[in-house]
Amino acid sequence: MIPDGISQSSYLIEEARVVQPYAGGALVEISRPSSCQRCEARQGCGSGLLARWRQGNAQRFNVNSAHPLQAGDRVYLSLPASRFLQGTLVVYGIPLGLALLAGGVTEMFLSAGHMAVPLTFALGLAVGWGIVQWHEHHHAASFRPRLLIRETSGLSSMEPPE
Repeated sequence: MIPDGISQSSYLIEEARVVQPYAGGALVEISRPSSCQRCEARQGCGSGLLARWRQGNAQRFNVNSAHPLQAGDRVYLSLPASRFLQGTLVVYGIPLGLALLAGGVTEMFLSAGHMAVPLTFALGLAVGWGIVQWHEHHHAASFRPRLLIRETSGLSSMEPPE
């Protein structure tokens, strides 16, 4: 039950269950299907293998809430699709871009196949990973899902927009 004013094309919306409430928020759990139909038929892209590699198929994280929550409450979480894309670009783009830049610049000055090229590529990945960690530490709140709706005993209430 997603409110009419929320466009599913501009937000990623997922149902979750409150596991452990606390003052000002709760630990919630999102259960994901174990795999898609192609993975079950062993014709998929490998996402099912990655899902089995992770421990369990549920993901837990904290969300803030102005309303008190109770264990077992069903909630809907939202994240702007643009934030998801920005996060993806930061997590993958920065390390890969720096690695390619470092390796490419090294190859321009040294001969192709020189041992320094893969080493500077790896160094670029490491520096990029460090930048991602710094970015996460300083900007993590803007990439967290927000509580959209909570449902308790058949009643729904919306969180105020932020």
